[in-house]
Amino acid sequence: MSKRTKKRPARRAKPSTKPAKKTTALARRPKVLTAELVPANGATDRVVSVGFRLDTFGLVELKATNAEEKVLAREPRADDVLIKPTGQPYIPHAVYTKWLNEAFGRGSWQLVAVGLPALAEKSVVCPYILYVHTRPIAMGHGEQEYFPTNRDQTYGDALESTYASALRRCCKHLGIGIELWDRAWLSAWKSKNAVQVRVEVSRKQDDGSWKKTEAVQWRRKLDEPLKGELGTRNATRKESSVEHADIDKSISEPKRDRFWKIARRMGRNEADIKHWLKTHYQIDRTDQITNRHYDKIVTVLERPGDLPNGHEPGEEIMGGV
Repeated sequence: MSKRTKKRPARRAKPSTKPAKKTTALARRPKVLTAELVPANGATDRVVSVGFRLDTFGLVELKATNAEEKVLAREPRADDVLIKPTGQPYIPHAVYTKWLNEAFGRGSWQLVAVGLPALAEKSVVCPYILYVHTRPIAMGHGEQEYFPTNRDQTYGDALESTYASALRRCCKHLGIGIELWDRAWLSAWKSKNAVQVRVEVSRKQDDGSWKKTEAVQWRRKLDEPLKGELGTRNATRKESSVEHADIDKSISEPKRDRFWKIARRMGRNEADIKHWLKTHYQIDRTDQITNRHYDKIVTVLERPGDLPNGHEPGEEIMGGV
């Protein structure tokens, strides 16, 4: 007789002692396919999207009419240029949109995504082609920072922002607003239209506490004061002498624009403002305000509540101009 072999009982799986993996914000972010340049029929035949081959791109000529070329070659208008607090001037994408509409007509140009968006470290990147009169004339990658933990920004918001980034880059390739890369032009624009100001900011310390300190930032002269703005940066001796020479001259157009922007923000009535200026400064129009009184007038204008009826202590009465 053959000996029966005893079957060993199956071993029970030991419970895992490893901690369960936590779902991090990185794991929760949307999975996005990446767009790659893949070979098609030949070594030099590359496809960036269905129906578009890179081997033909770059060989398309843009034949702009004289009227179109005149618009495209125009220098940026001073009011169209903005400036970051760090001091870097830039043109917003809305201005480029109007620029292209003026040159080619609404609907005669399109910025088309030609690949799938990709997540590259902390940014969403997507390639775009700028078409004019149905002809591809410029290509640019749109890029926007994306943080999954930011509740104020969705993935769709970040993807939408890549459009604006790509539009600026395509316009740069065509030479539209190319002055923004000209140091001499930028220096002249900043000297005339921008100013450095002192701003109170809060900085996080190593121990986790917050400390208020001063920083120097930039803004346009015609814009409203920055949040926490303390005043303009100390001028050099040469700048001070120029300001002193112009102190009794009428304010500039940008200052008048800023005056009315502040008035609208504070909900001031135009009739009340004119009555106040007439009563306190003996002037009928804002173009009669001098640089000497401008800062004091704006300070009163920004105060909450009604404009003062009587003269404030130390207030001067300015003669007409």
